[in-house]
Amino acid sequence: GHYSQALAAHARGDWAAANAQLRSFVEEFFDQVVETIAPGPYSSSHQRRQALAKVGFFRSDLNEWSDDGTGFVQSFWKRLHPQGSHPGLSEKEDSTFRLHIVIVVMHYFAKRLESLLIKKN
Repeated sequence: GHYSQALAAHARGDWAAANAQLRSFVEEFFDQVVETIAPGPYSSSHQRRQALAKVGFFRSDLNEWSDDGTGFVQSFWKRLHPQGSHPGLSEKEDSTFRLHIVIVVMHYFAKRLESLLIKKN
């Protein structure tokens, strides 16, 4: 639902709402991946992303995750909400950039998850 809402908000020019929904979509996607491949009693979204790194879903050899917080996924997450989940008013170019990087990055990780699940079965 978050992705659909992000697209609708973007289409009507509601940039801040689109940005917030994109962040929520990414967070929910990674949360679902954790539940699928590394379930556990995590107390925060950050701990769930750390778990994905620990089990190798985020690949350190591709600089997707680093313990010092400078990996691709960590930087991607920071870029999605540089001032919090709902950073106030935005502009078309910034919101469109966020939308496009979310499409590309989430497609990449969805294909990775699909590949892992196929190998598992």
